[in-house]
Amino acid sequence: MKDQEPNPGNNPLGLGCWALGGKGWGGQSEADAMEVMATALETGVCHFDTARMYGVSEELVGRFLKGRRSEVFLASKVYPRGDSSFIRAELEQSLKKLQTDFIDLYYLHWPVEGWEIADQVEALVQAKAEGLIGSIGVSNYSVRQLEEALKVGPVDYLQIGYHLLWRQAEESVIPFCLEKGIRVVSYSSLGQGILAGKFPRSPVFPKGDHRANRVIHFHPDVWPHVYSAVEKLKAIAQSVGQPLSHLALQWCAGQAGIDTVLVGARNQKQMLENAAAFQQPVDEAVLQEMTAISDAVLPLLPPGKHIFDL
Repeated sequence: MKDQEPNPGNNPLGLGCWALGGKGWGGQSEADAMEVMATALETGVCHFDTARMYGVSEELVGRFLKGRRSEVFLASKVYPRGDSSFIRAELEQSLKKLQTDFIDLYYLHWPVEGWEIADQVEALVQAKAEGLIGSIGVSNYSVRQLEEALKVGPVDYLQIGYHLLWRQAEESVIPFCLEKGIRVVSYSSLGQGILAGKFPRSPVFPKGDHRANRVIHFHPDVWPHVYSAVEKLKAIAQSVGQPLSHLALQWCAGQAGIDTVLVGARNQKQMLENAAAFQQPVDEAVLQEMTAISDAVLPLLPPGKHIFDL
């Protein structure tokens, strides 16, 4: 549905659909995936975010949305491994798999060395002019790359990895987006599950789960610092009688420039917990305590362009 609002009712929460496709997450039950999406809609979460790279995620989302496409603000992404003709072909595949003739928001998923950003953005400008997409997005872009993209056409959205324990974007990227009127969407808003507070001191992942060897926070030299910070955050959550995930999502959504907070769910229980995150406001003093814990641990983490930068 054209002109769908990304955050109906000012709900900042969006459903990240990567894990629903199973790829990189040790598999996923299709029945659970469908139930997650149904529960998201029932609880007012209408921003669905998927991508060509997310296994069978687009196909599942497409099947779910059959007959109710107008209820969702739909976002997808292309990994730009080629020129404008490649991107156009990928867009057509996304439209087919999603069973729609229009994607509300379409991203260039990652900047890829050796391919011209200008050519890639021009492909999205053309697709927008033809009515195939509603908004142009880029993901994981630096300020320099955003500047290059803006020479070609408007950039409506930037999607970045951002959460309480990963805040590099505050230094320059988010201020740039605020200045240019670019909406910012956070992914990994719960730190790939870290800020749900459920990982033990020695986390174990199922076979095929990318977090075991791709996410900075789980590196053996980094995890002890992260674990210690999370334990402190859990104590704060316990003191105010709310799940840590609720506090973390409210913290993320309350930061300057953040428009939408994406979070994944593997089953109905997780989706219901995430959807309830904004029902009980968190006191500003509590959020400040959380920021102080974050400020103390961030210098102990290795610098990186993104959370997968190992």
